[in-house]
Amino acid sequence: MNLNEAYKLLGVSENDTNKVIKTKYRELIFKHHPDSSDNDEASIKKAQLINEAFDLIKKDKKKRPRGTRGYGANSGARKTYSTDKDFSNFYEYDYYSETDEKKDESHHFRGKTINNAYTSRDIFESPKDSVIRTDGFIKLARGKFLWEPDKEDFECFIHSIILESDSLLKDVELAVGDRLNEDINLESTRNFFRMRLFHLLAKDYVNPIFSLRKILKANQKDENGARVYEIKANLATVGVDDYYKRLYSLRLGDNLYPSKLKNNRLQVETNTGVTLGNLTIEDDRMLYIVIPILERKLARVKIVVRDINNNRAKRPYRINVGISLFLKIEKEVLEEEIKLSKFEELSKEISEEIGTVLKEYEEAIKE
Repeated sequence: MNLNEAYKLLGVSENDTNKVIKTKYRELIFKHHPDSSDNDEASIKKAQLINEAFDLIKKDKKKRPRGTRGYGANSGARKTYSTDKDFSNFYEYDYYSETDEKKDESHHFRGKTINNAYTSRDIFESPKDSVIRTDGFIKLARGKFLWEPDKEDFECFIHSIILESDSLLKDVELAVGDRLNEDINLESTRNFFRMRLFHLLAKDYVNPIFSLRKILKANQKDENGARVYEIKANLATVGVDDYYKRLYSLRLGDNLYPSKLKNNRLQVETNTGVTLGNLTIEDDRMLYIVIPILERKLARVKIVVRDINNNRAKRPYRINVGISLFLKIEKEVLEEEIKLSKFEELSKEISEEIGTVLKEYEEAIKE
């Protein structure tokens, strides 16, 4: 394929801006991506040609002198300075055959890796920012990648963990084979273990202190370097019952206290020991950060009633109590826990837990 054929295949010209070329490329590669077309042979071939064309254009753009938009010195194109001249950050969507599925393909994604993680996982991009609207995901890479909030969308991370949980359980079922106990409810048993496995895998890929500092800015920093982070949460209910009355009795500024940490939920109570239920953290990402921090006692905690929205205008009555969960983390903890080597030690322990859960699943489903 030559350069003219590459431009023709993408439906762009050499004078189009980088943004136009990138948008057109993404449209075509998603349209013909094997994951979007049931691995149709023609689409696989088309995707290969689109990637080849895009590579040619990208290399051509990099070779050009700064300020030129035409091809070569004698193209006759008007010279102009382009602020959109860097093609180095283009996405390259590769398709994966079944034989490649378990391989590490980290050369398509630059991220921190965790050597002690139990298994590799897929890295996805959601084309939500593209002109194409879809609920699908595009696979970019596979490897033992740490979740980095600034590089990987949270919804893509969760999708990755769900798929890996299902894959690990499926491997156990295949290993059990004809020894499978037909008297058990396999779907119910699988769902129980899937939830346990999901949370362990999330912990295996999320460094809570690293992610916290990526997502939030500290509200306060003291003279010793300790930092305070505010996480917004709430307690809510609909209808008048005992729980409604407990929430209704709260006042702005009231201090609440952690009473139980179980099943990846934080239960709180009043200073008199009245249970108020589990906090719902407003930012879903923070659940996978806050719970590990509390489990490992990496922070001191303060919980305060931030606001109260009590709607009694019509039935059923509704009440929503806004909560500020403050985490105070010492400087030494911040500096130590952010190290990848420190997280590798923890990951080794988590991987052992994952192995134990999979062994328990095997025992639960076989005769």
